[in-house]
Amino acid sequence: MRKILGKYSLIKDESIHVLLSLPVIAWGYLMNLNTAQVVACFLAGFIVDADHFFNNLIVKKVVKVKEYKGTISRGADGYTPKIFHGIDTAAAAGFYVQYSAENWVFTTCLFLVLVLHEIWDFLVYPHHYSELFLVSRAAKKFKPGIRNKLVGMFFDNDTLKY
Repeated sequence: MRKILGKYSLIKDESIHVLLSLPVIAWGYLMNLNTAQVVACFLAGFIVDADHFFNNLIVKKVVKVKEYKGTISRGADGYTPKIFHGIDTAAAAGFYVQYSAENWVFTTCLFLVLVLHEIWDFLVYPHHYSELFLVSRAAKKFKPGIRNKLVGMFFDNDTLKY
């Protein structure tokens, strides 16, 4: 069955991340965040995906799965090592920003951008609710095979590389 956005595209996926971030960034701007804070919140929505570059290292060296074949272009073979992704990770970033900057608007803006990123990814890929948290993924050693609760929405699943 064809999904709303059809075939997966990194451009479509990242464009949705931008669209989801814009209202939060606009709110932060209206609440008087300075330019650097607005830019930091906006960029956080993209920088969070930098963890995909570490998937190979984490699964092969930390989790010690020698047969892992995931790459940036191929996906992660179902493994979920994305160390910057997770509602718990977003909360930790928010707590750090609040502790260091003592600015609840900046904290809230950053947290919301990261959580919206996580929720979008959760809706796009086939998933299990435990994948929303880094702690629960790590407890399962980032192993695949737990994606039995919900099937990804928006993109045709056979075109996803996860």
